Amino acid sequence: MTGGTPEEDAVRAELPEGGVEALTVNDIDRISGFLRRISYGDLYRELNRRLDQLREEAVRAELPDGGVEALTVNDIDRISGFLRRISYGDLSRELNRKLDQLREDAVRAELPDGGVEALTVNDINRIPGFLRRIPYRDLFLELNRKLDQLLEDAVRAELPDGGVEALTVNDINRISGFLRIVPIGDLSRELNQRLDQLRSEPQAVARSLPPDSLPEADESLYCKICLERKADVIIQPCKHLICGQDYRTLKERNAKCPACRGQIQGWTSLVEGMKEQEDFYRSGGGLKCIR
Repeated sequence: MTGGTPEEDAVRAELPEGGVEALTVNDIDRISGFLRRISYGDLYRELNRRLDQLREEAVRAELPDGGVEALTVNDIDRISGFLRRISYGDLSRELNRKLDQLREDAVRAELPDGGVEALTVNDINRIPGFLRRIPYRDLFLELNRKLDQLLEDAVRAELPDGGVEALTVNDINRISGFLRIVPIGDLSRELNQRLDQLRSEPQAVARSLPPDSLPEADESLYCKICLERKADVIIQPCKHLICGQDYRTLKERNAKCPACRGQIQGWTSLVEGMKEQEDFYRSGGGLKCIR
């Protein structure tokens, strides 16, 4: 068949008898070369479709007996490699589903006897690592809920005898630190209420910090998910703080805010958020936590 551009005619002349459909797995590199030589059109679409088909065949040929379902935790890296080689379709969906399952299996294997519920305050730093490795599904939600519970437990353990009500004006900065750690819930509401009470006391007003004493974002605010990287994103509209890397992960999965389960409608850079906080202070509203 001729009648195309000179480049298309030259490529067609190099095809085996039987044309595009006669190309095999051994021709994958040649097809990629053909596609670089021609413009988008009928022949390009034929070659691209055949290339996708042959790449799938090559990957299927490398699967163990039993196919995708026979892959194990030891194949996690191989699966990621397979996914980089093929286009989105039935096989990629099968592999992605299996990859999610195996990643969950790997994390469950690292949990203590008793599973998620057996995790303790000493595991707080391990849990964010687990969360980064698994998809946003049941195990992710279990771990995130447990992390919230353990963070509350850790904060409650630091409260004085008498609990929240025993906190004094001297504890204002500690309370602000607690509020950056605990999820929205009964404890955060108690702490916020106590913080408001203490800030209204005369001695607190007399020693109010000037606006330029606001906490530096890169020193005191950490990502709600990984607890390791500095937060640089404020989720909108709920105001929870996360790092840019975890925000992109949540957006790619169309996930909800891991702290309050609210729908993510957008984001604000933390630098802008701190500027809003300073403006609020200058207007007479007082210092407030971004949450």
